[in-house]
Amino acid sequence: TSGRPMSTTVGGAGGKGGAGELPACVMSTTDRDAVLAVSPGGLAAQSRSEKAWGGGRATMGAYAGKVYYEVRVTDEGLARVGWSTSAASHDLGTDRHGWGYGGTGKKSHNRQFDTYGTAYGLHDVIGCCLDADTGAVSYTLNGKELG
Repeated sequence: TSGRPMSTTVGGAGGKGGAGELPACVMSTTDRDAVLAVSPGGLAAQSRSEKAWGGGRATMGAYAGKVYYEVRVTDEGLARVGWSTSAASHDLGTDRHGWGYGGTGKKSHNRQFDTYGTAYGLHDVIGCCLDADTGAVSYTLNGKELG
């Protein structure tokens, strides 16, 4: 995820899901830009810069099969969520190794930003879908598939 000042809550990314148990995959507190604050448990992130995008990655990757996670927007600001390889810039969707869906309603890859779905913001839930076997990336907004 990357963005300007806003908070996101990450969930649905694996683990057994038992009460009081952290998911197996959370936001990394180390694989991130300096301006991206990540909560100690890795379940929330917020850019602390008004002028620069701040991005980061999760604590583990997906190499095969279908994978899904959700982000809930918990305050005002812009965000971009999606998928990247470890070779990608933290500025998600600006190189050939990252794919993003931004709060402005644009999907991005290799610095190309195309209209996709609708804009999102406070209280919205964005689902990020990856079929690692075919390379297909898609998103949902508040449970509605965007294609």
